[in-house]
Amino acid sequence: VRSRGAPLRRLPRAERLVHGGEALFPSMTLTVLGSGTMMPVPGRYPSGYLLEAAGMVLLLDCSAPTIARLVEHRVNLHTVDLVCLSHFHTDHFGGLLPFIHARWVDDISTGRSHRPLTVLGPKELKKRFRQLRRVFWPEPKESYPVTFLEGPRRLQRGAARIRVFPIRHVPWFPSVGFRVEVGRRSLVYTGDLGAVQEPSFEAAIRRASALLIEAGALAPAPNHYTAGEAVNLAKRCHIPKVLLTHIRQENMPALKRAIRGQTDIATVVRDGDRIAI
Repeated sequence: VRSRGAPLRRLPRAERLVHGGEALFPSMTLTVLGSGTMMPVPGRYPSGYLLEAAGMVLLLDCSAPTIARLVEHRVNLHTVDLVCLSHFHTDHFGGLLPFIHARWVDDISTGRSHRPLTVLGPKELKKRFRQLRRVFWPEPKESYPVTFLEGPRRLQRGAARIRVFPIRHVPWFPSVGFRVEVGRRSLVYTGDLGAVQEPSFEAAIRRASALLIEAGALAPAPNHYTAGEAVNLAKRCHIPKVLLTHIRQENMPALKRAIRGQTDIATVVRDGDRIAI
């Protein structure tokens, strides 16, 4: 994503994101695996985004179709270093256990050593994963080296700096957003959110290079954002590009009307997009 007013740079869909663990793209590249909502439709699957940042491969949310979407993009599941989960609804969290279990089974089948994985997310992340594990992966002696890091924090992995900050979505559980920085480039991903946020929210996202944000609501709602709210937020926080996602296909005409005249700032992402940040 370039400066304000510059066109969005979409990389060719046919190119591979990762080959043998080596980065092919510039320092930050986003691949949209799923830009839809809970109900998948052809061309829009539930939430999942792959971010390559300074040699690291991060998964932002992991819905049930995410494994299939990664395979379709010819991404080796074992190359993912870090999974960032925004909240516990199934269209964002439901694919985590199958993702980890698939890596374990593949390692056992091929005789390969397990590659450690770090999972970032809200508080109760490890507890909820263990609850799923008891139901869907009951073998007590099987394990995978996963480190769970819960709640707001800052960490550095190589040249990538990651900030986890609180998000308000629903009252039933906590949610978080993520800011990933490499040099002067930065991407913010919010997950789902409501119009009323924490006092520190805008400071956490200010002056990012790009904002990947849900825009599924057609009218202001307590738990979801509209496209207009997303654009206004970006202007307040001096963010030059807004990538609108988490969209029901039937809402697309209304969403496009809402951002008419704002296309220098706002872009509706599609499944399969590969975007240089």
